[in-house]
Formats: sequence, C-alpha cells, structure tokens
Amino acid sequence: MSSSVQFYLAIFIFLMTYAGIMSEKIHRTICALAGGGAMIYLGLVTQEQAITEFIDFNTLCLLYTSDAADE
Repeated sequence: MSSSVQFYLAIFIFLMTYAGIMSEKIHRTICALAGGGAMIYLGLVTQEQAITEFIDFNTLCLLYTSDAADE
C-alpha cells in the first residue's frame, strides 16, 4: 500500500472515529477502540507501535487512580 493511500486511510479512520465520538450515539470508548483496532487491522501501525508509542500509560494511571478514589 502506498504511503499516500495509508495517509488518506488514516485520516478517514480518524474522522470517522471523531464523528462517532461527537455524535454520542456510540460510547466514546468503543469508538476509540474501534478506530485504534482498525488502524492495527489495516496495518497502518503495528501492535508493538500501538502499545509502546501511542498509549500514554501516565494518563491511564491518573484516570484509574482518580476513579478508584471516587469509590
């Protein structure tokens, strides 16, 4: 797949994910997981890249601890 096709495909996935989140018809977590899964499935990023480069574990820990403090 050429780099320009990959670029436009990634932009399309991003816009569809963003539109799904903005519409609030599907929960934003499901939209985000579907968008990320599509990027991996179509080979735009590898699983290793997704885990090591695109997941911010500091943010996840912050969200987890703030949620645990609410209980």
